Amino acid sequence: LIVVTATDPLGNKTVKEVRVPADLIAPKLAVVSPAPTARTRADQVTVSGTCDDPAATVTVNGAPAAVVNGTFTATLGGLVAGQNSLLVIATDAVGNTTQVAQLLVRDTAAPTLAVTAPVPGLVTAAASVTVAGAASDTESPVEVTVNGAPVTQAAGAFGLPVNLPANDGPFD
Repeated sequence: LIVVTATDPLGNKTVKEVRVPADLIAPKLAVVSPAPTARTRADQVTVSGTCDDPAATVTVNGAPAAVVNGTFTATLGGLVAGQNSLLVIATDAVGNTTQVAQLLVRDTAAPTLAVTAPVPGLVTAAASVTVAGAASDTESPVEVTVNGAPVTQAAGAFGLPVNLPANDGPFD
């Protein structure tokens, strides 16, 4: 409450009161999608989340987002291969802001895979062989399977004994 008083030399007064609420609280902001450190092959993603201030504006990497009933959405295009920055800012009517920054990875390349054993064309009398090799990807974790079974990797390298079916030829 602000009270302003004007008084003349004879003691006549006029008093005015002005109520000015202070908005010192920034809007609450949450990004629901994409998740932090999400990965995609697409060159664009839909960014969505919530903002608790119905009068706030929301931007995604500087572009306005549509806000309806406390939920915002925007399309973020132009993603480059590798890491992309995502910055969502909610600004209320008096300029209080909240920011959420996160990374998004665009991965369009297949992982590399080298099978070092068994060598192509191997014919063996053994009932099993060890399948070995290495797999890697610069942008994403790699899962390796052999005949559909998951394989444990150490620094990208893997090895797994595999039972062979009995076969009396001919061999391809």
